[in-house]
Amino acid sequence: MDNIKIFENIIRKNRGWVSQWPQKAVFICSGGMDSTTTMAKLLKEKKVELFPLFINRGQSNVEYERGALKYFEKYFKKKYGKLFHNVMEIAINVPAKEIKDKLRQYSKKFGYPLRNTILQMVGVQYAISISEETNQKISSVLCAQIDDDPFPHSKLVSLRATTLDVCQSLGEWNWQITSPNIDPFLSRQKFMKKDMIRWAFNNKFPLEKTRSCYSNMETHCGTCLTCRRRKKAFIDAGLPDLTEYREEIIK
Repeated sequence: MDNIKIFENIIRKNRGWVSQWPQKAVFICSGGMDSTTTMAKLLKEKKVELFPLFINRGQSNVEYERGALKYFEKYFKKKYGKLFHNVMEIAINVPAKEIKDKLRQYSKKFGYPLRNTILQMVGVQYAISISEETNQKISSVLCAQIDDDPFPHSKLVSLRATTLDVCQSLGEWNWQITSPNIDPFLSRQKFMKKDMIRWAFNNKFPLEKTRSCYSNMETHCGTCLTCRRRKKAFIDAGLPDLTEYREEIIK
């Protein structure tokens, strides 16, 4: 039996289910194409009440990620009202700035170690803080990981392991940390970037306002890893890319 089945069997044994649609959830967002489109899908199709969490983790493009989120905060609040709460920003260096330079070569192959897992754990803390402050029980932390994310900490098996860890560590078996884009208990289809783009075009969602680029510049550079993945996704989707890229401006 593979690890994901082992984790799911333990989770199911302790609560009777693996994943289910929540009424309320903390959502870890970045202003990028995947997270903003996933939030749009959840608000429109599932009416999930979202408490968005943006983590300033020391990324070089934080100003532009924040700017994209401010745009979509206004967009979602106007369109969906009380279903979308104000974006909470929390500052925590992931990885710690004292060791970040030493991890750069590793990150090129595997991503920063445990980055997504640490962000999800912060999401759990934020959910508990909301519950304590408002007496609203929130035990779901959602993210936008997709089927073509390349790093191990982005896979469904990692989300199952994190769910199991959180439930065991808190002694509460109603917690779930998952992505509706790759969770078969929440979606029949595994979503990739090209699927996100097609959904956005079909629903007139302004993808050009999202931020993917790693660089600390106003426009997308067009050459970093995330820009290349973004470009390829539009090609795979067979749809026009309205993103403004710096390399095109220079030409």
